[in-house]
Amino acid sequence: MLEFIYFNISCHVHVSFHSFNPEKMKKYYITFLVSVFFILYFFSYSFGEDLVKKLLEFGSCPKCVLSGVDLKRSYLKRADLNEADLSRADLSGANLAEAQLSNADLNNALIVSANLNEVNLSGANLVRADLQNSSLKSAYLSRADLSGANLSRANFSGADLRDANLKWTNLRGTKFSNANLTNVKIQKQSLNVAILCKTMTSWGEDNSGCPSFGDD
Repeated sequence: MLEFIYFNISCHVHVSFHSFNPEKMKKYYITFLVSVFFILYFFSYSFGEDLVKKLLEFGSCPKCVLSGVDLKRSYLKRADLNEADLSRADLSGANLAEAQLSNADLNNALIVSANLNEVNLSGANLVRADLQNSSLKSAYLSRADLSGANLSRANFSGADLRDANLKWTNLRGTKFSNANLTNVKIQKQSLNVAILCKTMTSWGEDNSGCPSFGDD
């Protein structure tokens, strides 16, 4: 009896071992992984599209994950996007005037020629964001991280940038008239290419960029 059981087990193991095809199993495994990837991508894309619709319809999507979405030329005035993830999003030409973006993640976002007047970006992550030619008049950017950002020809007139990080930013032609740059993290010489007039800084009021024919 024991010999019979042993014979059956040995045969089963022998047959199972020889029927195992590593190449076939590898193909099944790869197919499974690819299927899972596409399923997850589909659901994540659909979920992102739903959030965009919600934002555009109701103007509110705090803490939403909107990474990489296309919001070019969108009307988002006074929108609530506090703590939202907008990293790598395209907001070029968008109207974000008076929007709430406190502690939002906008790293590597494209925000060219956008209206950000009176926007609240306090504590926001704008690392390597592209804000060239955008208007941020009277915007609130206290403690915002703008390191490595492109701010060329952007208008920060009357903006509050106290304690903001402006290291390694492109400030060519950037306007800081009547802005508050107290305690910003930046080397003073980096502001040589920016326009400063009645600008509050850690070294006092800077009027180096005021026009000779009168105040701006």
